Amino acid sequence: MTVTQKIFHTNNLESVGLSALTMHMFVDKNGNGTFDPGEQTINYVDLNLGTAAFIEKGDSGITLIRRLLPYTRYNIDIVESSISNPLWVPKAYTFSAITEPNIYKPVDVPFYCNRGAGWIRTNADRQYVRSCAGYRGSMFVNQR
Repeated sequence: MTVTQKIFHTNNLESVGLSALTMHMFVDKNGNGTFDPGEQTINYVDLNLGTAAFIEKGDSGITLIRRLLPYTRYNIDIVESSISNPLWVPKAYTFSAITEPNIYKPVDVPFYCNRGAGWIRTNADRQYVRSCAGYRGSMFVNQR
């Protein structure tokens, strides 16, 4: 005869589901750090989580990161070479988010327009660079 031992837990962590993040990347015109109507969204920016996850990028500027462990801090890196406009600079290239179970946690990722004089970041194909929202005129990236 075998006796099976039953374990009683006082918490419900066994029933906690997976987590997800919604990364909303946009050009922050007014500098308040949150997305406002009329601000331009940024599509198809690559992210590095350093762990396995389903990352789904869309045309709306929202990147879904699914199948994450709940109650976990994830350090997220923005891949600089994937930013389509070299004048867009994120507020931080590295940041972290703590996931919560059973929800898509929203994370706003503001970008700012680099209009400073001097050297300008260029993309690999060194084409004409479209100016940032709110910036009058256009810029030409010198070919070297």
